[in-house]
Amino acid sequence: MAKSNRNGLSLFLGAKNNVVVLSVAKYDTLAETPEISANTYLMAQIRRSEQQFSRGEFKAHELN
Repeated sequence: MAKSNRNGLSLFLGAKNNVVVLSVAKYDTLAETPEISANTYLMAQIRRSEQQFSRGEFKAHELN
């Protein structure tokens, strides 16, 4: 069971009273990883992007 509080932390109570505390951002990242990995289209796009980057096929842009 996960509970979130106002300071942006998630508290997980596991079996045998084990407790894990994570930031909400870290929890969200961990929760999204399996969803992304299971999406074959998205994973193909990520691999293609990584290959393009390794070949130097990219443009750098400044963030404003």
